[in-house]
Amino acid sequence: MDGSLDDAAALLAQIGTADDTVWPTWRWPALLLDNGLTVDSLGGHGSVRYRVAEVESHRVRFVLTSAGPFEGEHTFALAQPQPGKVAWMHHLDVSSSLPDWALRVVVRLHDGLIEDLFDNVQAQLSGKPLRPRPFTPQYALLQRLYRTFDKER
Repeated sequence: MDGSLDDAAALLAQIGTADDTVWPTWRWPALLLDNGLTVDSLGGHGSVRYRVAEVESHRVRFVLTSAGPFEGEHTFALAQPQPGKVAWMHHLDVSSSLPDWALRVVVRLHDGLIEDLFDNVQAQLSGKPLRPRPFTPQYALLQRLYRTFDKER
């Protein structure tokens, strides 16, 4: 996406803080961290609980701490493939005791959240208004069910 690595790093540093303009709270539960984006800060979104394991200027790694069906981590990283362009990357490494069909639903919802986050970042880096992509009716139903049954703690 268009933008500078410095501007992208400033946005990455906001995630989970009181000044967070990146996380797509307009459609998803907010990511809340007890000590902001610092190592060992605890928090999460909805029933998903994390510990901040690593914070660098271009990389943030979270480790799942929920006593639920998931174990693993996820990472946001930035790169500059060419001047004036920045790449936001997200890596999810998770295992689960859920049945395969349920894990596919969770991953599909997770991917939608990350797409919304990247849309938000792209709008901010470009200075253009955010234009949320519409959900398909089936996805909208899944997301509403998630919001109904996975209340924020």
